[in-house]
Amino acid sequence: MFELTISEEALPCGHADASYAEEEDRKSRTGYAFYAYGCLVSWASRKQNTVSLSSTIAEYLALSSATEEAIWIKQFFDELEMSIQKPLIIYQDNKSTIAIANNPVKQKHTKYMDVKAKFIEEHIQKGDIKLVYCSTENMIADIFTKPLNSKLFKKFRGMLGLRSFEELQKHH
Repeated sequence: MFELTISEEALPCGHADASYAEEEDRKSRTGYAFYAYGCLVSWASRKQNTVSLSSTIAEYLALSSATEEAIWIKQFFDELEMSIQKPLIIYQDNKSTIAIANNPVKQKHTKYMDVKAKFIEEHIQKGDIKLVYCSTENMIADIFTKPLNSKLFKKFRGMLGLRSFEELQKHH
């Protein structure tokens, strides 16, 4: 058996985001998108189970979900004997969330958040993931978390590799 190494530009990476208290019940929404070889391979949009007391906590819950997906993707590539030796980059647009994840400080919060914090911390320390700041205007996962103006919607739709029916008709 041989092991295939993935080139730098083909490495899987993801974008994780959350809305904050925009749902009717004030729960936030998690969204993420993962790419490999430049193609969208995994995405999600789901309402969070609990009401977050800050946008940072909402973003942290989204990051936890995205971390779970990143670990699954890494394991999937391992099963395909396409070993990923570098951390999967997860882009995040909340600097506080990145700071807390990279330098966890014991804070007053629930056991539920403590477990999420330890989970993310463990995978950063193991080198499974790396968090990188991404400005909000380039946060692709926004398309999964909140209503967007038409310009941003079209931009993110294109970045996801999707096209409108009209665009498809023009090419045929």
